[in-house]
Parts: sequence; C-alpha cells; structure tokens
Amino acid sequence: MIDAIIYIQDFPTFAEYLATEAPQLLQKAEDGSIAQPPVVTGIARTPATINGNSMLAYLRLTDEEAEQWRNLEHVEVLAETPFNGAGTADTLYHTILNDQTLKDKYTSVYSLDPYTITDEDGTVHQVTPPTKFGVIGGA
Repeated sequence: MIDAIIYIQDFPTFAEYLATEAPQLLQKAEDGSIAQPPVVTGIARTPATINGNSMLAYLRLTDEEAEQWRNLEHVEVLAETPFNGAGTADTLYHTILNDQTLKDKYTSVYSLDPYTITDEDGTVHQVTPPTKFGVIGGA
C-alpha cells in the first residue's frame, strides 16, 4: 500500500474531467447517472480538506491505484511513501512542509496560521491549527 497526499487546484474542473475520461471513479446515483454533487470514489472516505475550489486529500492506495492517480490530469501528488504503519503520515507531512513549493500549495488549502476565537464567556483564545489536516488510521 502507498500513502499519498494529493492536491487538486480546481475540483469542479477535475470532476468534469473524470465524468468524460474516468467515470468509473465517480460515485453513481440510483439511476446510474453521476451523483451530484460529484463524489470521487477514491476520496469519499479519506481525510480531505477544501478551500474554495481547491482540495487536499490523504489517500491509501494499492500500487495500481497510485499509478492511476499519478497520471490523472488536474491531480498533483504532493508526497507519497509506502505505508509502513505508525509514522507514515509523519513522513508525508515532513516532505511537504520542508519543500517551500509544496508547502505553498498545501497552505493555500489548509492554513497553518494561528487564529483567534472568542468563547461564550467573551474570553479570547489563540488557536494554532495542527500541521496535519488528517491521517488514515495506523498512519
């Protein structure tokens, strides 16, 4: 198995591409048409985060699936590594966060900037997001 974090700059464009080029990757409605909104079967149950039209997803793939994802238009694999149990996710995130180009794409979807919230008592708290938007169990 291979763990990967993918970046899709424009998900609606990607979904349109899949509808014509790889419809088997889109979930179908009961009548056999493509479900709306589009659901990519390989992403449906994995951690993902969205900002506007852009998306990041953490995927666990077979070798064949990984090859397919590497070759899909509109998809950029930011990092991938063989799944080795605990610590696999750390390897992926380390790769991304230590390469400025990859980090820029990552943070364009998932902000690492601290932000403030005010609780019901009026107390202001600063929150620092975790560096990982998600992992798959055992990673």
